[in-house]
Amino acid sequence: MGTTLQNGIDSAKAGRMEEALDFLRKAAEENPNNAEVWVWLSAIIDDEEKQTEFLQKALVIDPDNKPAQRGMAFLRRKKFIAPK
Repeated sequence: MGTTLQNGIDSAKAGRMEEALDFLRKAAEENPNNAEVWVWLSAIIDDEEKQTEFLQKALVIDPDNKPAQRGMAFLRRKKFIAPK
């Protein structure tokens, strides 16, 4: 059995999003200063405001976190692309 974070990542990769969300929420409670937790949480939810909030938390913890930087850039670009 892996860590709570790893269990969340494994669940997300397997497409079990509700299970992943449960594991990742617990991981965030266990270690709120782990940027990777916040990046993964942002990746599995649909709420753009929450995605932004979680990515910002990750960047406060680790300003050089590349996945969080890419996620923020993606969300910024998405706002400027008109839907088809």
